[in-house]
Amino acid sequence: MAGPQTMNAAVARLPTEAFHGRGLLIIAPQGAGKTTYCGHNRQWTDSDAIMLESGVMKKQKKASEATLKRWQACNQQLKAKGLWVMSSAWWSLSDADAVVLPTRATLASRLAKKTGADRIENPDAEADMQLRLLREWAAKARKPAYASISDACRMVP
Repeated sequence: MAGPQTMNAAVARLPTEAFHGRGLLIIAPQGAGKTTYCGHNRQWTDSDAIMLESGVMKKQKKASEATLKRWQACNQQLKAKGLWVMSSAWWSLSDADAVVLPTRATLASRLAKKTGADRIENPDAEADMQLRLLREWAAKARKPAYASISDACRMVP
């Protein structure tokens, strides 16, 4: 059963290095390198992986407003626990500390490499859509934007 207990259990398994005095949230498009970066940097947590593990998130092509808001609430909870969090799931950028906007070519190339359930039908169109939305929302919310995950992680804390 998905819910707070299963999410808390997933959080309890995180290394002590993942917890900080102040939480952070970086929003990046699918394919930007969040999972890879978090896998090599124990100070950072991939919230999408936590939500998938706990059953809060399911792999799907499109998500409803209610689903996106639920995922955003999870990101808020993880940030409130003092985690430095990265996610591709957002409804608004109000809680984000930064946004990652890789080049279109980089993002499209990474999306094209996804296979199985993660396969993207049209990587070029998906990259265009994700970058357009994030760029517009980041400008409206006046959030700093970085070209890469590593740039954002160096600048935000």
